[in-house]
Amino acid sequence: VSAQRERVEVTCALQEAAAASDKGQFDQALQVIDACDNRMKSAKKKSPVSESLEQELMDARNRMQSRAAWELGGRAEVRDAAQMHKMQRCTNTMQAEGATQKSSKSMYVSKTQD
Repeated sequence: VSAQRERVEVTCALQEAAAASDKGQFDQALQVIDACDNRMKSAKKKSPVSESLEQELMDARNRMQSRAAWELGGRAEVRDAAQMHKMQRCTNTMQAEGATQKSSKSMYVSKTQD
């Protein structure tokens, strides 16, 4: 149950931060990401997916540092991550260029996709 709650919280944070970034409000976007990250790190019990979700937040933070980072692939990568976690499906296992190493895609990949 805690893993699902964390997944939903991260998904909502990614969507909210992406909307703020689309408006050029990068400071607000980073606050949303940081608040979610702090909640996850302060949890007494870590779920098996906690580390993957924390990596996702770190990658989003890096992609929301500036308008240039956001426009040069940040928007697409963050929105893709939010959609992946929302639908619990992964359609692509390729690591995005410039992305931090993440293991979140493997959460939703089937054996036939490997």
